[in-house]
Amino acid sequence: MRYIHFKLVGPAIVGIVILIAALATVPYFGARQIDLETRERQEKLVESNIALWISDIEFSLTSWTIWDESIEKLDNSFDFEWADRNIGASLIGTTRTRIATVIDGDDKILYTRTDPSVSGRAFPADEPERVLHEAAPLIAAVRDRERMPGRSAVPADGGASQARPDESTFGIPQAVSASRIDILGNEAFLLTASLFQPDFGTFRPRGPRAPILVAAMPIEGSLDQFFG
Repeated sequence: MRYIHFKLVGPAIVGIVILIAALATVPYFGARQIDLETRERQEKLVESNIALWISDIEFSLTSWTIWDESIEKLDNSFDFEWADRNIGASLIGTTRTRIATVIDGDDKILYTRTDPSVSGRAFPADEPERVLHEAAPLIAAVRDRERMPGRSAVPADGGASQARPDESTFGIPQAVSASRIDILGNEAFLLTASLFQPDFGTFRPRGPRAPILVAAMPIEGSLDQFFG
């Protein structure tokens, strides 16, 4: 009889151990699943906020890039003083941009300016080619999207090309930009490439490709304030 009791007690103990283990495991996996779902939601929220922040930055740059005068002074007849005042000083002085570089239709540097606050920290101010190297995929993406219908040929006297009076030239164009977060030196920057475009069509690019603005903005002190 005792032997039978022993045979019954053994499986019962094993069953109780399995039940306890199951009861202990279920909350663990439940909590783990909740943690994973919470983390996924948080990652999506951060990703969405970063996308909104970048979109806001790209839109703010249209004040400098979608402008007839910028086409005239940067492309039709380059004016360094105008570029330094209205692109470099203005952009660095009124936004978080700390490195502003303009390239021409051949992707050669027309103008560049680095704010002293980052000069020597991320890289020397006299090496803008390093920024362009990092921004090369962005520049290529902008070139792929570059569309300027209705452009007239360059006048024989070498003056500014004028817009044709057809419907394709009317209306403010959509911004053509590409951005990504990158590391320059030991610091995180938002790099943005934006195509210069005319707004009212008073001036048009002389060649098939327009200048591009490459702007570098330090991340530090930007994202946390935006999210806040």
